[in-house]
Amino acid sequence: MLQTLNILLEKDGYFTLNTVKDFYSDNEVFFSEKTYVRQIPAIMQQLNLEKVKASKKIKEEYKILSVGYPYIFIKKGE
Repeated sequence: MLQTLNILLEKDGYFTLNTVKDFYSDNEVFFSEKTYVRQIPAIMQQLNLEKVKASKKIKEEYKILSVGYPYIFIKKGE
């Protein structure tokens, strides 16, 4: 999962839980919800990430097209 998150961060500069799930489902790999919930906090520490609520400014900065204001994971200090 660590490699996947690095790929998503390099591609878009952020990721959401839904983008991770979509990435795996596109590659026909399926995990239970618990797997994501358990692994994300440890990976956040390893990659120095923070979870933030997207605002209008953040959505424009990262070119997020989703409806609403999701929680996204980004590198700390960006």
